[in-house]
Amino acid sequence: MLDCGPEEFSEDGPEDPRLQAEIRQALEGTPALQVLRFTEPPEVSERRLEIAAARHTRAELTALLDARPTEQALAAFLKEDPSLLAERYARPADEYICFSEFPVGDTGRVDFALLTGRSRMDVYLIELKGGKHALRRTDHYGSFRAAVQEGRDQLVRRASWVERHYEEFCRFVHQVRRAVEAGQRPYRAFPGPKHRLLVDPEKDIKLHLILIGGRTSRELEDSQARHREDQAARFHMETETWDSWIRKLARA
Repeated sequence: MLDCGPEEFSEDGPEDPRLQAEIRQALEGTPALQVLRFTEPPEVSERRLEIAAARHTRAELTALLDARPTEQALAAFLKEDPSLLAERYARPADEYICFSEFPVGDTGRVDFALLTGRSRMDVYLIELKGGKHALRRTDHYGSFRAAVQEGRDQLVRRASWVERHYEEFCRFVHQVRRAVEAGQRPYRAFPGPKHRLLVDPEKDIKLHLILIGGRTSRELEDSQARHREDQAARFHMETETWDSWIRKLARA
């Protein structure tokens, strides 16, 4: 029954060197036990898998940019996979809600909006412009092209409205956040895996203005121009070309 001979029972006992060597070899050859721990609710894992299954790759976005797309084509691409925007701006990474065509008072609708953060909520207003032309003109001044400047002006106009109607806007974004957390989907809402944001509606929000448009022609000069203009803006603004923006994506 034990698959051994009588001699196994006639050894000197546990101090026998051969027996000790066999025991040591058996112990050292046994892989460590991996203790399974519960890490997150199943609905969070399910949502993460849904997002991963439908997400676009960096190569797909690069191929689209190589075709010199219009603003409408780029917006449609990002509407299919808003996790591209969340990857750049959501902190913590899984805690966000993204919207498209999001209203900002009487200034119209911003292309995309992203709610994220903890305690104080971060609100990103994102405007897109096409990828057909370079960021700046080729003249002596090297100023932003009209479409890019138009997008920056749109963001400033929206931020000015928020500044004048701050409490109204805060109530609105938290109202929309709660609607998504309750299962509704206003403004093409795209909830992240953990879309029940741990934010305090009694605290101030932090507004971020993002403009993505144009292509990089002279990397150093374009970067300096973007930084100079963003620093001069009265509101916190970040201007990116599609080339500078895609380089900051972590996905393959």
